[in-house]
Amino acid sequence: MEVTDSLVRFQIITMLLGSGATQGAIETSTALDTAITIKPTDKRLIRALLQQGTADININRGAAVEHAAQHSDPEVLELILGLGQPNDASIDRALKSLGKLPASAIKTHKLEALLGRTKSKDIVSSLLIEEVRSLLKTPPSERSFTSLKLLLSNGANVNASNGEALSCAVVASSMQIVEILLEASPLPMTLAWVMPYALRIRDLMDRLTYAQKILDGGMPPSEVNRALIFTIQKYPSDIPLINALVTRADTSDGLALVEAIKNGQQDIVELILGKKSFTADILNTGFAEATKVGDKNTRTILCNSLLKAGASGEVVSNALLAAASDGDLEFGTILVRNGGSIKHKGGQAVVEACKSGAVGVLEMLLAGNPEVPLKTLQRGFQGATQVGNLKKRAEIFRLLLQMGVSGEVVDIQLVSAVRYGDEGRDLVKLLLGYGASPDYSNGEAVEKAVRSAFLGNLELLLGIAAINEHAKGQQKKPSSHTLVRGLDACWDLSRDVRFTVIDWLFRAGKLVPSAVHSALHRAVNEQEPEERLIRLLINHRASPVANNCQALIDATSSLSASMFDELLESRVTSEDASLVFRRAFRFSDPISWVSERGLKIATSLLAKGAEGDGVGSALVAVLKQHTATQHSITNSFTELLLKHGADVNYNHGEALQLAAAQGNAELLTRLLSEKPNTETLNSAFSKIFDAPFAEEKVHELITLFTEYRDANSQLDVMPTHPCFDSVVIRALSQYPRSIKILEALLDMGFYYDQMTNCSVIDNLQEIESVTLLMWALLQPQKKISTGIINLLIERGSKVNFETATSHVTPLMLAIRTRRQDVARLLLLAGAEVDVTDALGNSPLSLATGIGGDLAVAMMSNLLAAGAPKNDGSLHNVSRQLNIQAMQVLVEYRHDPDFPSPLHGGRSALAELCLHATDSVQMTTSKERIMERAIEFLLQSGTDITIQSEGKSLLLLALESADPLATTKVLLRAGLWKDINKPFNQYHDGKYIFSPSMYVQRVLPDSDKKADLLKLLRSNRCTDVYYANSGPQPEDGVGMPSHIRREEEERKARLDRLREHKEEHVLAIQRNTELAAVQAEIWANQSELEEARKKRALSTDLAALQERARVEENIFNAALRQQRAKQNADLQHQEDLMKANVARARAIGDVELSVEGQKQARLLEWERNIGSERVGNANQLSSIRLREREEMDRFDKAADSRFTTRLKEQKKLVDSQTILAANLNSASPGSRQQIGYISGELGPD
Repeated sequence: MEVTDSLVRFQIITMLLGSGATQGAIETSTALDTAITIKPTDKRLIRALLQQGTADININRGAAVEHAAQHSDPEVLELILGLGQPNDASIDRALKSLGKLPASAIKTHKLEALLGRTKSKDIVSSLLIEEVRSLLKTPPSERSFTSLKLLLSNGANVNASNGEALSCAVVASSMQIVEILLEASPLPMTLAWVMPYALRIRDLMDRLTYAQKILDGGMPPSEVNRALIFTIQKYPSDIPLINALVTRADTSDGLALVEAIKNGQQDIVELILGKKSFTADILNTGFAEATKVGDKNTRTILCNSLLKAGASGEVVSNALLAAASDGDLEFGTILVRNGGSIKHKGGQAVVEACKSGAVGVLEMLLAGNPEVPLKTLQRGFQGATQVGNLKKRAEIFRLLLQMGVSGEVVDIQLVSAVRYGDEGRDLVKLLLGYGASPDYSNGEAVEKAVRSAFLGNLELLLGIAAINEHAKGQQKKPSSHTLVRGLDACWDLSRDVRFTVIDWLFRAGKLVPSAVHSALHRAVNEQEPEERLIRLLINHRASPVANNCQALIDATSSLSASMFDELLESRVTSEDASLVFRRAFRFSDPISWVSERGLKIATSLLAKGAEGDGVGSALVAVLKQHTATQHSITNSFTELLLKHGADVNYNHGEALQLAAAQGNAELLTRLLSEKPNTETLNSAFSKIFDAPFAEEKVHELITLFTEYRDANSQLDVMPTHPCFDSVVIRALSQYPRSIKILEALLDMGFYYDQMTNCSVIDNLQEIESVTLLMWALLQPQKKISTGIINLLIERGSKVNFETATSHVTPLMLAIRTRRQDVARLLLLAGAEVDVTDALGNSPLSLATGIGGDLAVAMMSNLLAAGAPKNDGSLHNVSRQLNIQAMQVLVEYRHDPDFPSPLHGGRSALAELCLHATDSVQMTTSKERIMERAIEFLLQSGTDITIQSEGKSLLLLALESADPLATTKVLLRAGLWKDINKPFNQYHDGKYIFSPSMYVQRVLPDSDKKADLLKLLRSNRCTDVYYANSGPQPEDGVGMPSHIRREEEERKARLDRLREHKEEHVLAIQRNTELAAVQAEIWANQSELEEARKKRALSTDLAALQERARVEENIFNAALRQQRAKQNADLQHQEDLMKANVARARAIGDVELSVEGQKQARLLEWERNIGSERVGNANQLSSIRLREREEMDRFDKAADSRFTTRLKEQKKLVDSQTILAANLNSASPGSRQQIGYISGELGPD
């Protein structure tokens, strides 16, 4: 086929075909396809390939037929169709390819040739759609409709794809194509699918024309109705189109009418109503929608048309509500004439008219219904409150009031009307004229009028201003309670308005007396009281003594003195005056009344007979304000109060206490002249020492109390309460060095040795009873002078008093506070030195704990007084390195080796080694002093072998604050000779350490460890470290010979045990290897057996799978037959359906129902077929399930056999292990050759 010369190519192929080459082969068919596509086309070659080469034109899915159909020469297609044998698929493919060609006579000729050979109507129908699209792309002048008509005549279905061909023609506005397609009688539903395209045509006339064509074609009326609804929504002004649609539409559902009503299209509504009739329900529905139209005129016209068409019933009454709500009088009148009921929904129309302020509508509704229920009128009255225009509201109120509305609803509106002020005055007049009560809601209307200062409305409410002659008898007067509420509400008003309101309230009626009294109280308590208002209230019987004289009490601080006197002119008794005086001249706030004005008011109240504790309390308060700036006024107050019987003993003589605390001798003398009692004298005397007065002034005050004489009372010098500090202690606290004041107190009779409570020892934290002498010694920083203490001792204070818990004496306190002079005085007075406190400290040990020359001086005094021996004093001075004191104590027979309980049972030298460097920085001089002290103790016979808590002197030195210096001095003093002796070793219960190992292993890490070890080894210290018994440490050193021998024997025994263990492990390893060999043999045998079983199992599985495959093929074949049968049935049913459709066109809607029944039976049959198919599938599933269960059973049996085999192998291994053990335990000569059990191994 690659030869370019057509003649040569023809001759070659003819010769090849004549010799029988590749007849009917694929190459021949491919050559035919190529010959068709080559330009120019060689028809002779095509004929030769078809006749001689018997080329198959259906190869490659009929590509040769497709190319022939697209060829410009129609004879090529005739050759292919005439000489070849095209199948259906090739014909269909060729037809599809023709759809893409433009309309022409050649195309028509080819179509005619192909259409006679095709059996597929779907292809023809799809060609119809393609032909229409192709025609629409062709200019109108060049269009040829022959192919289109040919397709239609050959069974092309114009209804295919929901009438897509017709839809395309309508969209393109091609009338010729539309008419040709309509001649094919499309189905009504197809026309329904096409109608939306016609309605979307923009040109008005074209849209009407095409819609009319579709309507003439027989479109279903229900679908026409849908188109009508769309047109009303989209083109409400296209009346001709709507008219055409209305004529053919089934408008029985009323949707089109309702849609027109919603859009407010009056002409469309009248058109529909003129051509169609509707049920009452539909008309009522439309009527309900018409009432929702916003434009009132349109609404009226629409509703009137619907009423004429027959709308009636409840919707008319509902519309009456809308008319009343909108205030549409014309609409409301029409509705009432056409049956609108005012009683509908409980007279809601009246309520709506009231709410909207429609006076005319309300008059119209009420005019024809004189017997409207009162409840409806009341609801309307309430609804009228929503009307913002007060004049309209008043007109509505008048209409309703004339109809008989009364009661609470009217009273409520009176409250509301008052809030509008002058704008609501006419409304207030109207409501009051028809009997509205100003007492409603506890007189809220009056209260609102008062608070808002609406005097015009208030004048009407109180009845002061007349309403009119007609309403005089009906207007209600406010009650006393209402007047009281108005009185309570007027206090925030301006003074002139408030005075007018209160005056009107009194003129309107009689107020409750309690309210008038409260008003007086309130007027008095104002920031600037209004005197004319107070007089007005008093003239109307307001009492200042009401409510426990509260008004009069408050008047003392707010009113002028003259106005207060006017209040006192009322009925005020002496009891009232006493109460007022007590409450007014308060003790807690004297600043507010200690003044000239307060003095005048106090004079007036006292003149009225005020008396009692209030006067005494005022005296105390005045004295608290007694200062240099207020000296004159306070003196006047004091004289006035004392003259009128002020009790100087009030509150335990607080007035006298204040005078004493102030140090005012003149005032104190005046108060003492009032003859106070003993309690007052005692309380006042103790106040002398509260303030830091000069010593001479305090002595003068004491003298005043000393010289006071009275037959009934005198100063009591005995303490009255143990919890309070005594007078003497308070005096000493204030004047710790005044011998003169103390002598005066003691001369008055105060006890020199009285008791008090305080903490003696800080460690005990316990309060104890002590004498005055001990209290003085306990004061910090030597506060109490030695002269005071000497005076107490001279007066007989107990120098040997001992506290109950701490057992401390005055001598101990003197030593602790380092007061040598006081200690000497106590020793001279006979203080005991042979005592100890609760901690075991004696006076001598306390003195030695001080240190320095002061300690030596005190020790000398105490030793001279006979201080006891061995009380820890030597330990204290040794720790302080006080050699002089040590010599004194040793001279007085203090034993250096005494185990002092105060020092942990240590000796003096041990205490020195452990604590000498605690508070001392070691220097060369200090080291020399320490060395001399150690040498002194050694010379005094101290025993260096004594241990304290298991530690020698050397070990204690190693634990001191400066171990290096202390150890160096101790060794240098002579202990180096005994450094390796056993008493210097440390035993912790398990190990033994020499001093060097003690430093290395026991002491905590520090930077001095290396220096300590160097020091010890330089003093010939040997390392010793070993355990008392048992295994020795690896790094043990310095062990005794017997312990070394024991350790060597222990190690030899451990070596023997290790060798035995290694031999045992080797024996076990040999047995394990033997058992492993046996297990391997059995494993190989098991593997062979398992392989044999698997081969058998695989054979069984293959057989089962083959069986399942055969059954599956049988099932598939049966299923294919069933599907073929089903398809044949479906085709048959389709043919029946088409016949029924044709018949339905003739007989109409009745046959449609029959067809529906047939369709139902067809669906039922299909369901039965589906159920049968599901049953077959279930049976196949059951077969497969049984096969799977059989396979599971085979697997379980194989697993069971495998488990049994493993158990037998385990038994064999166990027996071999026992055999190996027996062989190991037997002698070498008795061992026998190991063999196999016969039958265990196979023949191989």
